[in-house]
Amino acid sequence: MTADHIRNPVLPGFHPDPSILRVGADYYLATSTFEWFPGVPLHHSTDLVHWAPAGHILDRADRLDLRGVADSAGVWAPSLSYHEGRFWMVYSVVRTVGSPYKDLDNFLVTAESIDGPWSEPVFLNSSGFDPSFFHDEDGRSWLLNMRWDPRAGRPSFAGILLQEYDAQKQALIGLPRTILTHEELIEGPNVYRRGGWYYLMLAEGGTGWNHGILMARSRELAGPYELDPQGSLLTTRDLPDWPLQKAGHGELVCTEAGEWYLAHLASRPVATPDGPRCVLGRETCLQRVTWTNDGWLRLADGSRRPSLEVPAPALTPPAAEVSTGAPAEAFGRAQTSGQAEASGRPQVSEYPQASGRAEAYPQASGRAEASGHPQASGRAEASGYPQASGRVEASGYPQASGRVEASGYPQASGRVEASGYPQASGRAQASGYPQASGHPQASGHAQASGHPQASGHAQASGHPQASGHAQASGHPQASGHAQASGHPQASQRDDFDGPVLPGHWSTLRVPATPDWLTLTERPGHLRLRGRQSTHSRYDQSLVARRLTSVRCEVTTVVDFRPVDFTQLAGLICWYDTTQHYYLRVTHAEGRGRVLGVIQTDDGTYGEFPDSQLDVDDWPSVWLRARIDGAELRFSASPDGTDWRPVGPVLDASRLSDDYGERLRFTGTFVGVCAQDLGGTRAPADFDWFDVRELPDR
Repeated sequence: MTADHIRNPVLPGFHPDPSILRVGADYYLATSTFEWFPGVPLHHSTDLVHWAPAGHILDRADRLDLRGVADSAGVWAPSLSYHEGRFWMVYSVVRTVGSPYKDLDNFLVTAESIDGPWSEPVFLNSSGFDPSFFHDEDGRSWLLNMRWDPRAGRPSFAGILLQEYDAQKQALIGLPRTILTHEELIEGPNVYRRGGWYYLMLAEGGTGWNHGILMARSRELAGPYELDPQGSLLTTRDLPDWPLQKAGHGELVCTEAGEWYLAHLASRPVATPDGPRCVLGRETCLQRVTWTNDGWLRLADGSRRPSLEVPAPALTPPAAEVSTGAPAEAFGRAQTSGQAEASGRPQVSEYPQASGRAEAYPQASGRAEASGHPQASGRAEASGYPQASGRVEASGYPQASGRVEASGYPQASGRVEASGYPQASGRAQASGYPQASGHPQASGHAQASGHPQASGHAQASGHPQASGHAQASGHPQASGHAQASGHPQASQRDDFDGPVLPGHWSTLRVPATPDWLTLTERPGHLRLRGRQSTHSRYDQSLVARRLTSVRCEVTTVVDFRPVDFTQLAGLICWYDTTQHYYLRVTHAEGRGRVLGVIQTDDGTYGEFPDSQLDVDDWPSVWLRARIDGAELRFSASPDGTDWRPVGPVLDASRLSDDYGERLRFTGTFVGVCAQDLGGTRAPADFDWFDVRELPDR
């Protein structure tokens, strides 16, 4: 990738529902994590081309309880903004999916620095998901979310709600009102203000093959809204062969030089005899956008389709623009230079901030951005989800006419990260911040401006993951997991030599704690103590990382001495509790240690007993998964040289949103796990874990 182009996806693998924010020269992306812990990873960039991991926002077990949540429930659609010197992040925690009901709560957390510490979650409402905040130029803040209706014969997606938020009371005030309904499914609302208009950006059509982004506008925040006469701003619903599919769910950002970009999700499908399937899930992409003379937003290339490469921004604002310091109309109060950010971040200047997501510097033609939502022509923009026009009904919860799809939250494949993220210059992270609590995962939000952090920066969050990859000013991480310029590394290896896991590892629903995951009991090894089965939604001993390529080999070595059939450990290719493939070591009566493949396919458990290997005399067991498009092959070796196939060729494409009857929204992970169904917590020691991309054919 050349420095003058952005290559999509900028965050490969499971990174859905991107929220983008600029503060000063720093750009941030936040994405959904669903049932994975920690919640809401951050990525940072100074040029929109190179992105580096920047920790997780929801990294404390006492602030994010996911035990028991359904597959593809959990943390949905975080949205960042910046207002009155603080970062805001609003998000949904969904408990049930796939039924008429959506049991969920929406929360807000805030922080003076993007690195935290983040506040205790403030409960907002439970009326629907995809919340976002709009901070208007008069200083008032407004919450938007879609409204869910479980009643038979009614559209489940019942419109977009708007309600004022009082930051002093930490509560919503006044009555919610429905500002838009549409006959098409709409969700993911964001408002921006520009040129005397409030613009509503919406995800439309559901987060699958029919996905898109729709714009609407109004002279008043509460409507009525008129729809963009073009229809969808972005979609691939009519282009089945386009390389980026399912494009939708977006937010806007404006650079210091006044250039506009759209962050959105998309998926890269794998061709199969049963149709395309998106194994990597929904990934984060960026597109350049412009405003027409009549005030509508368009892709810069004049099309409606996402591009794999787009021009990078100029970044440097015109000299006259910087010198004038002309205040722009902003959504949110003006920030002053005295409201400096922590962790070496640039201070917010005296220029007012725009549209809910506060930008620290004025934009071209005197425009300011608010927290990632830039403003043009001196006017702040409203959030980025377009809304369709509609009628408001009485009754406190006005509803507009029109029908909305009644199906559950549509599926979209999730995207997977390559173990090394592209680096962003000027921003460093330690490869694992040890926690004061001794947990093997550190939340790792502290960052020094351009200087790598020392490993001794402790956090007592109770979340054992490290924020990720040490990065300093665009240099690769010490752990070897960094990506430069968006290109994946040939090999992404973890040797488990440190006291904490790097931040690209995730656990299911609960944080890693020393009672089941440790890197110190046997130095140089990741020790897992077996707990519940792979079908459990509570206490699994499973740690995994996002898959970022559909042509790769995943290899690990395990030392495991089971004495009963209830004890298992090995290498797993995971989508969720109902869909996974598992190459595991266990014990068989009269044979000792045996190695074989088990699968759960759309909820049905199965084994391949004829392909089991006797490995009782192996000193250690090397395990490998080779993924090549839609094919998955397991193999094993006693020494790393003599490789033997285990089990049949499996269908890797089933590890996707697009397989089966369930609503699913995540993506494929690869990792290691251990079970002890008898409760003795037998240990399994993994020496290293390596992901190597295969050469092009």
